Amino acid sequence: SSVNAEIKLVKDALVMLMKKVGVNKRDIDLVVGGDLLNQITASTYGTYSVGKSFIGIYGACSTSVLGMIIGSNFIDDKRCNNACVVVSSHNLSSEKQFRNPIEYGAPRPSGTTFTATGSAACLLTNKKTDVKVDSATLGKIVDYNQDDVNDMGRVMAPAVIETLLTHFKDTGRKVDDYDLILTGDLGIYGKALLEDYMFNVHDIDLSNNYNDCGVMLYDLKEQEEVNAGGSGPVCSALVNFSYIFDQLKKKKLKRVLLIA
Repeated sequence: SSVNAEIKLVKDALVMLMKKVGVNKRDIDLVVGGDLLNQITASTYGTYSVGKSFIGIYGACSTSVLGMIIGSNFIDDKRCNNACVVVSSHNLSSEKQFRNPIEYGAPRPSGTTFTATGSAACLLTNKKTDVKVDSATLGKIVDYNQDDVNDMGRVMAPAVIETLLTHFKDTGRKVDDYDLILTGDLGIYGKALLEDYMFNVHDIDLSNNYNDCGVMLYDLKEQEEVNAGGSGPVCSALVNFSYIFDQLKKKKLKRVLLIA
């Protein structure tokens, strides 16, 4: 089943991570994991043999960055030496739970995003490495009474705006302080709304250094079935834990802001 497949994805992601960074599962102090399933099933079964402690989170699209914030704070507070963050989603199980089973063949409106299938993991440590978590700004729920359940991108955009403005206010930074600003999965329509609002209302131009992981994950011209782009907990993690992390390690990017 798709649930068993997602559990295997989590297990595989953790094995690959440990092999890459050269640690044993006995060395991992804390695992923070989440997915879209009821009772975060994939994370629970996929991680039960790893780590001394487990925190299961249900942040939906924000899960990967939320996990990084939690793990980083435990390390910064010297409560542990390292923390593993792992997220997953599976198109078949998620679409069935939140929309319609794929077999049902329901038409998908153009504003709909496509739940990504995969799992991704990263290890946070108190040892000095090439890439570090600098700071974090927690967002809040922002509701503009948009009730189209098939257009999550536009629904989430106001919360992104609020978080971005709060981050600039709290840190004293501005757009140009970042080589890249990334949202998790607004898709093409939520991305456009964010850019238009920030420019026309706040005179902030995002055209030079902003992108969306849901737009980046797929070839939207060749893969028309994904409609407005990718979504789900693993969507931004697949982009951030691979391509973006690699760009940071190679110093092609120096400072990146992730808004999941």
